Amino acid sequence: RRLATACASLQRKPEQRYPTAALALTLFENASWDLFSPERPLRRLRLIEIASSSSESLISSPIRVDDRVVSHVKGLSYLDERLAPFVEPLPSPGIAAPLAPSQSAAVDEVERLSMPDGGARDGSPVAAIQLVGVDGASKQLVVQHVAARHQLPVYRLDADLLPRQNAEADSFVRLWQREMVLAPAL
Repeated sequence: RRLATACASLQRKPEQRYPTAALALTLFENASWDLFSPERPLRRLRLIEIASSSSESLISSPIRVDDRVVSHVKGLSYLDERLAPFVEPLPSPGIAAPLAPSQSAAVDEVERLSMPDGGARDGSPVAAIQLVGVDGASKQLVVQHVAARHQLPVYRLDADLLPRQNAEADSFVRLWQREMVLAPAL
């Protein structure tokens, strides 16, 4: 309620009881209109949504923050519910899953290739690696060990479950990219 009152007051428009691009541009020093481009991270990763309508211009339309982003800011960590039907979390291998020397070498190589210099600033992977071969269980074990070293969760994605329509596939990719920014995983 206080936020709505503050938005209306700052915009000097009692009916605009919500944040807008115009308000953000006036409040933040060095703010630039291109921040609100659909191809920039705020909108591309769906950190914010601009609820534009035919009666309002983009600059005066309400800005909404996705529930998953709000939960993350509040410290709640979970996989976005729109991604859950497509991925399966894998358990940590624990100490009970010893590796063969070749698997241990593969863990080291995957880590070296996917996490140069220890990963991104937050320790998350900075590259994707495709493991090839017929032994799916061994490949899964290698990935689980890399993730365990960095205390990251692991998800398995079944390619047959991926959306086939362009708009749905694009939405999945954007949500997954955002999820990896909010809660990195392998």
